[in-house]
Amino acid sequence: MCWKMSQRMNEDFEKGDIVLAPLSYSDLVNDKLRPSLVLYHDIDVRQLTVAYISSKVPASPGPCNLKKTR
Repeated sequence: MCWKMSQRMNEDFEKGDIVLAPLSYSDLVNDKLRPSLVLYHDIDVRQLTVAYISSKVPASPGPCNLKKTR
């Protein structure tokens, strides 16, 4: 199930949920909604940690890039 986040961030997300979260461009002015995996959410202190999901695989992955293999 995919949820779209609101500006208030008062939804009760759970670890493992897939949400549409705003991702800022490098100019920090514009953004777009991107699919994201909820890693941590604490509604009381308004803290949400997500990992953005991308289908692009870097040509030479760095130490922090993960690649799913079968």
